[in-house]
Amino acid sequence: LRRLTRHRSSSDFLRPVDAEGAGLRDYRARVASPADLGTVQRRLDEGSYASPQAFAGDVRRTFDNALLYHPETHPTYRQTPPPP
Repeated sequence: LRRLTRHRSSSDFLRPVDAEGAGLRDYRARVASPADLGTVQRRLDEGSYASPQAFAGDVRRTFDNALLYHPETHPTYRQTPPPP
């Protein structure tokens, strides 16, 4: 997680999406379960994950959501690591 959060292209993934502030009116309708690396880190620090699989699922969901919401031409889409 540290490697992901320190990557030069990680800024879009570090905090929850401010859909209202960014004018993304359809974000909540298209992304059913938002995730971000900052929240993942907080949950990890708090010991909230029941298993490594739950932790990995939230990390994957962070990037899956970016691929789901943004078109392939969007900078965030292009910065999203490919699924494993």
